[in-house]
Amino acid sequence: MSTFQGSNTGANPSFLPVAQSAALGNGNYKVALLLPSTAPGQGAIIAQSLRNAVEMALVDIRQHNLEVIPYDTKGTADGAALASREAIAQGAKLIIGPVFSPSVKAVRQVVATTNTPAIAFSTDRTAAGGNVFLLSFLPKQSISRIIAYAAEQENKSIAALIPQNSFGSLAEAALQETVPQVNARVTSIASYQGTSSEIRGAFGEIGASVTGAAPSANALLLPDNAQAAAIIASQFKDFDIHTDKVKVLGSGQWYDPAIWSIPALNGAWFAAPDPNAWSKFRAEYKTRYGTDPSRVATLSYDATSLVAALEQVTNGNITATQLTSSTGFNGVDGLFRFLPNGENQRGLAVLEITNGSATVIDNAPSSFSSSIF
Repeated sequence: MSTFQGSNTGANPSFLPVAQSAALGNGNYKVALLLPSTAPGQGAIIAQSLRNAVEMALVDIRQHNLEVIPYDTKGTADGAALASREAIAQGAKLIIGPVFSPSVKAVRQVVATTNTPAIAFSTDRTAAGGNVFLLSFLPKQSISRIIAYAAEQENKSIAALIPQNSFGSLAEAALQETVPQVNARVTSIASYQGTSSEIRGAFGEIGASVTGAAPSANALLLPDNAQAAAIIASQFKDFDIHTDKVKVLGSGQWYDPAIWSIPALNGAWFAAPDPNAWSKFRAEYKTRYGTDPSRVATLSYDATSLVAALEQVTNGNITATQLTSSTGFNGVDGLFRFLPNGENQRGLAVLEITNGSATVIDNAPSSFSSSIF
């Protein structure tokens, strides 16, 4: 298995890099870092975390040949396209970022006809391909992993409440794709828009499959965030759902203390990266920068570490062939590998919610020998 350890952009004033136009590192292999630094909402916070994590990686690696130059995409597709074109024109051999799906798709159009790979962070799998490789936490990964684990524990009859949004669509597709691979079945699916009345209606649709002392389903998939999970869990008693009869399953979004504190979800399972590595990374980040990182910070750390390692072994000629090594790589968030279509596979742990915390009950795999990731 492959492993790794953890300037001024020129005349275009619209894309001055963050951190007073300072490049990170002073090597010969130029890497563009595309950040939503002036995007509205959480964009600036995400950008700063990603930028700081790149700096952390370069300090931790010590011996590298990278110069990472940040560019502001402004969080837009046009900004990302302009930034990537300028970066390539100025000698960038590889791109790290951007974050948002429209920006990633815009960069894909730029790099599809070049030999410039991009390691991006969108969770939209349709943004992958054409020299764009997604290092993000794709919804399919956590759904497939938790369904496979549930089936191993003989929880093979699965009902699902699915939000009517893009994440819900991806989660449902992952569920339907995984169940035949693990000899499980879907008993019923209902969708909702998020209000309490919508959720009550969805419970009514799945009906007897999850209610009473002898439900036909023995697992209930709830792939949604903390706010929705709290509303859903509050309905368990009204609909006579016994969590000792129906195992509640979550998604990667459940790596959230707000969900762990919901009493009705005690004993529920979900899949996510091993939390111990994230806790250590977060502590080190806070020591250096005085604040907690965004959860996506590990993505730019791992991307930088991977690029530094591959640059050394390829003598500065990183291509799709090197990035799609079938044995994969180890990063802060554990085992991962890129697929030829630009998506990724990750080795995830299974966690159980226990009295306000989440405990690993099945370790993340150490190799890609398993068929379900």
